[in-house]
Amino acid sequence: MPKSQTAPFLLTRVCRYWRQVALTTPQLWTGLRIRFPDEMDDSTCLLYHLECLAHTVDVYLDRSGACPLSLDFDLSNALDTDTVQYETTIPFITLIVTAALTHSRRWQDLSLSAPSLPLLPVLAHLNPGTIPKLESLTLDFSSAEVLPETQQRFEFTLDLESAESLSSLMIYGNSDPKIITKWNASNLPTSLSSVVLWNIQVDLNTRHAGLYRNPMRTNALRNLSLGAFINLEHFLDLLSASPLLEELTFDTHSTNQRTYSRPDQLRPSRPIIVLHRLHTLRTCAKASASDVLDNLFIPHLTHLEYVSDGYVTDTLEPGQKLASFLRRSHAPISYFMLADLHGDIHEDQLIELLRLMPAMEELHITKFDITDRTLDALAFNVGGPVLCKRLERISFRERSNFSPRAVIEFILSRREQGHRWLSMSSPSEIPTHIARSLLSPSDPPSDHISGRFSDLRLEAPLSGSVIIREEPTLRSFQAALAHAELVAGDHRVERCVEEGLVLQLHVSPS
Repeated sequence: MPKSQTAPFLLTRVCRYWRQVALTTPQLWTGLRIRFPDEMDDSTCLLYHLECLAHTVDVYLDRSGACPLSLDFDLSNALDTDTVQYETTIPFITLIVTAALTHSRRWQDLSLSAPSLPLLPVLAHLNPGTIPKLESLTLDFSSAEVLPETQQRFEFTLDLESAESLSSLMIYGNSDPKIITKWNASNLPTSLSSVVLWNIQVDLNTRHAGLYRNPMRTNALRNLSLGAFINLEHFLDLLSASPLLEELTFDTHSTNQRTYSRPDQLRPSRPIIVLHRLHTLRTCAKASASDVLDNLFIPHLTHLEYVSDGYVTDTLEPGQKLASFLRRSHAPISYFMLADLHGDIHEDQLIELLRLMPAMEELHITKFDITDRTLDALAFNVGGPVLCKRLERISFRERSNFSPRAVIEFILSRREQGHRWLSMSSPSEIPTHIARSLLSPSDPPSDHISGRFSDLRLEAPLSGSVIIREEPTLRSFQAALAHAELVAGDHRVERCVEEGLVLQLHVSPS
């Protein structure tokens, strides 16, 4: 909360002239950020603080005149103390929220974090014409407090068509099934580029009776994060209407009424959704999420995060589903994070997944049952196929079953075997994508080319033989090992560290 020793309040205490200037300059009072303290000594102190907050909000709203407002209120800790009754605290929180609500036409940036009950009027107020200047909106009612038992259900509609300036929307819930978000996604404003809806139940109204006959209007979304209960077909409709998506995160629970439990009850086929601009995907292994992957083609994906949360059935194999998606997209994935604490993805499947991502540069695995087989598969084998040839950083974030032998051989193979020289008889044998990376249109004519492409370094005349030297690519290795000291103490590994390898080994019980 702003203090009297800081601006703009401080400006009113310098002298009479400064006070007059401060009070007649509304731009000084357009930005207000308040945070409720984590701890209060007693109920009297807490209520006094709430009264001060309410007064401060009124002062700012009054002195800001007609200027656009940037408000950031975090009142989520107001109910975290046992010294205050719910009935006593809620009215003050509601008073603060209501004060901001009366100035909704001046909102430019609004962030409210509070128990769900005081925020319900704000949710209900998000109607056409009430937020003409709003550019970013964040509503967080993820605190433990839920709707009273006397209130059966609360539905609010997100109709943002007339919010012509809105670019960012974030709503975080507390998984209360009685709060239903009816989001009209058929006509999103062209300014809206980022949407986050998390831990809420979403009724995605597409305004169309048929699945494919009348697709919803194309939107301008570039970032979509959805962790919600939602109708799967409606979600796929939304993705189909979002060709500009660059980042997609989803942890969805399907609310489809009809289920398809047998092979002869397959869902009606629909066109594969092509997302050409998508470069980052974060998802999980739930049945509904896997169904979404079955409908996606993402040819330029570079960043993939996949979480398996133990949701495995007879018809759902997370490893197989993910492998099928990778084969279909054939994307140049350079970053892969896998979290599988339940052992849903077998080690053979993991190795196959790595085989399908040859452009991998950074790999992070959180998995208990991983063994030497994975490291042996990733080792740089002379004369044989190499998985993830460009791998630079790798970490295993849980206790692994690696032997010191496997770790040492993996590190040495990635650091030392790369120093061998390979000769090529003709420059024409240089892969096209390497040659293009070495020469740019601005380069002057030359008889020689010298450059670098990932783990390859080329130095040769344009005529005659060509020599390519493969440099060591491994830059960082992190793992929790039972015998970490045996790896760190190996003189060959020590030499790799001296040459630049970042080695982080944590001792774990065997």
